[in-house]
Formats: sequence, structure tokens, C-alpha cells
Amino acid sequence: MLRILVDTCVWLDLAKDYRNQPVIAALEYLLKDDRVFGLIVPEVVLEEFARN
Repeated sequence: MLRILVDTCVWLDLAKDYRNQPVIAALEYLLKDDRVFGLIVPEVVLEEFARN
């Protein structure tokens, strides 16, 4: 199984540009298909999303 760690700036860049939706959709597919075991999300990412 694979775990993915994505840095804070990458998460924010993915979220702010609608053109990144295919990347997010592919990641969702990999998670649902159990090809990726999980995402490692830094606490600061959760805080940033809560603020924005």
C-alpha cells in the first residue's frame, strides 16, 4: 500500500485552481480503489483550510 504526503503549498494550489480538478479526481479514485492507503496531511493544512 502507498501513503502520500503532500506539502501545504501543494494542497492550497490544488484547491484554488479549478483546472486541478482532474488531479483531485484521480487521487479520489486511487483512494476509493484502495491503491493508496491514505493521505498524510500536516496539521497546518487542516488549519489553513479551516481559515480559508
